[in-house]
Amino acid sequence: MSIFYRIVIILLLIAAGYSLFGIGHFHWLHYKTHHPGYDFTVRAGVQDTDNPTKPINFTEFVGYKCEYCKAIHPTISETLKIRKDVRYVVRPIEFDDNEQPSAARLAIAAGLQGKFWEFHEAFLEKPDADISSDFVEEIAMLYDIDHDKLLSDANSKKVEKMVKSNLSAMMDAGIYSVPSFMINKKIYSITGDNKPDLKQMLELLAAEK
Repeated sequence: MSIFYRIVIILLLIAAGYSLFGIGHFHWLHYKTHHPGYDFTVRAGVQDTDNPTKPINFTEFVGYKCEYCKAIHPTISETLKIRKDVRYVVRPIEFDDNEQPSAARLAIAAGLQGKFWEFHEAFLEKPDADISSDFVEEIAMLYDIDHDKLLSDANSKKVEKMVKSNLSAMMDAGIYSVPSFMINKKIYSITGDNKPDLKQMLELLAAEK
């Protein structure tokens, strides 16, 4: 075999190796995005008996002070009421915030007491961006949460690690703003100009079946 053909074969093997690495890396990012490592922010949909091995994964990156996140929240809620087969994951993102602990940490800390969704809904349904300590205490009382434990957990290393893992997953997926979501392997970043309505959300999900 000539040197030329040997070089060609080596180059082809290298190219194949890079291709396999790229495919594997993409699947790893996809899995990492949809699997936060803790289950209290996951709403598992009704299993699709026609295609039980391939659920529709819907992961949303959300900021609780983001006006667009608040604006799209009712549409997502209505979508999930209709499409009960969707596995929905919320990943709260913490940005630079003068208020400590941040709303993202408080929501995740509430999850440690089994009340993530209550805080998630309360934060997104609050019309303005201000999430005061009084509001947090009020929500804690409403849902019978240990307020002192909530604040302690929100400042813990455990919750900090969860919050950082959400930001890492978002950045690794090439997403740099909220609200953004991934439906299976497709990424959608939302602004005021391209906020999908209920019909469009259902069409996005239908395209994945």
